[in-house]
Amino acid sequence: MIAFGGFASETFGLDCASRIVGDAVRAGWRAVVGYGCVGGPRYIGYNLPDPDGAPARGVVTEVCGREVGDFLGALLEGADIRLYGQGQCHVGTKAAAGTIFVLQNAFNTCC
Repeated sequence: MIAFGGFASETFGLDCASRIVGDAVRAGWRAVVGYGCVGGPRYIGYNLPDPDGAPARGVVTEVCGREVGDFLGALLEGADIRLYGQGQCHVGTKAAAGTIFVLQNAFNTCC
């Protein structure tokens, strides 16, 4: 379980929520639950790799929060992402495999 409240919205540094999710999946986590998304941490579920660097098939990421940032599940290759909240722009951009579920709505482009 990861509290997303303190992460920066627009960064690729160590304060990036998507980096923490990716590191957890590479460490072998098969289920990730994140909560407290407000103001949109970007790129959650972006191009998730498994511990061998291959696509993370069978990984389930559940995200709870009012606003999740742009590019949720972008370049997805097999994982499942479940958003219980509001997606922003470009949800699932260039996703190749896996599923993305959005409970409320997503703005702009969803692929």
